[in-house]
Amino acid sequence: MTSAETSKTGQPRGSAEAVAVAQRLLDGTGAAMLAADFNAFARHFRLPCLVATPERARLLQHPDELRTIFDRLGAHYRSFGDVTLERTVNEALFDGPDLLRFSFETAALVHGETRDGPHAGHSTAVRDGDTWHITDNHALVARDSVQNTVFRRGGAADDPTPPEGSPEVLAIFQNNLDTVTQAFLTGEFDMLLRAVTLPLFKQGSRGPELLTTQDELRRDFDRYVSAIRMQDVTDLVRGVTSAHALGAARIHGTCRTHVLAGTQLLFPSYVSAITLEQGADRAWRMTSIMHPLETPTLDRVVWGGA
Repeated sequence: MTSAETSKTGQPRGSAEAVAVAQRLLDGTGAAMLAADFNAFARHFRLPCLVATPERARLLQHPDELRTIFDRLGAHYRSFGDVTLERTVNEALFDGPDLLRFSFETAALVHGETRDGPHAGHSTAVRDGDTWHITDNHALVARDSVQNTVFRRGGAADDPTPPEGSPEVLAIFQNNLDTVTQAFLTGEFDMLLRAVTLPLFKQGSRGPELLTTQDELRRDFDRYVSAIRMQDVTDLVRGVTSAHALGAARIHGTCRTHVLAGTQLLFPSYVSAITLEQGADRAWRMTSIMHPLETPTLDRVVWGGA
């Protein structure tokens, strides 16, 4: 069974309608996995659909690919026996009349004892008539998680050489990385505004966050800039490792970040996953970013976790 209880951080953030739509999607997909009912599961998705973690990303274009994800994740959860999936909305926000963005947590429990998770995630859903369908799902999970195994694309290396993707898409992605990086290094908030869009989903050391206003984004930005200066960071080297177009107006990719103080690497480099979307003005802006769980990151330094 599934649970629609509020998250451990309190009441879900967002309009009642947005939260209700998101919770129905979570409950429907969770119940379908436990019941091994693929048809019920598939009704909640629209292909192509992106599934991603900080380590892996996979674009599902055919029902049999979705079936593979369904079979393996469902079998994983059902292997615990008399399992309950608790899937709770943290935040949900309509982005226009036909787009919903939401963050959530998933935990598998057996007789009240947590056996898997809780894992944070965020998704995007689109409205088709009166029905909502998930078009991408991002999970913040450990490197050895079943999700990373399932989302693997044919055993591709984490950092393919050269970077994986078409030259045009790679260039768009790298340009966005460069703009965001320069904004943090120079403390120019207006530069950051040109490269990100609100709402901005973030997942890192503090779990899932949804920044919806410029004031929230500014506070987050100022904290990063202060941490960069306190740590004597002289450069952030961010290189694209993969980037793929998802339709005409969305790109998902990964980058590796090196945090330098002079010639010294402050901690081992790490990979983050990022989604860009193209606005009505044709500009590409960041809409989500996920950082890894196990390794030190700049995000952990900012929030006192490293």
